[in-house]
Amino acid sequence: MNSAPVDSAIMLYFHGGFMVGRSEDTEFLTRKICAQNGVTVISVNYRLASEWPFPTGLDDCVAVYRWLLEGGGGFGATADRIAFCGDSSGANFAAAMPLRARDAELQMLALRL
Repeated sequence: MNSAPVDSAIMLYFHGGFMVGRSEDTEFLTRKICAQNGVTVISVNYRLASEWPFPTGLDDCVAVYRWLLEGGGGFGATADRIAFCGDSSGANFAAAMPLRARDAELQMLALRL
């Protein structure tokens, strides 16, 4: 996790590689995003499909979003301050997250910077 000020926007970042990826692989990128944009980046290290069948990894991503909305980490996160982002297969998770949040009746995104 790369942190900006507590009241900053939060980017949940999902790494690429459904079967072999890990959050450490994108640390350089997420640190750069944090530094250049003043956002807190939380890189989600979801369980991989090689050992955990789909949709386990996506469920992990939803769990982190739920944790944030429930006050996890003391970030004071609200849906209007959270964005989803990812590379490669992580971009698939980022695209699926609003649908999963809707289905779980969680607050929907409306990021305003």
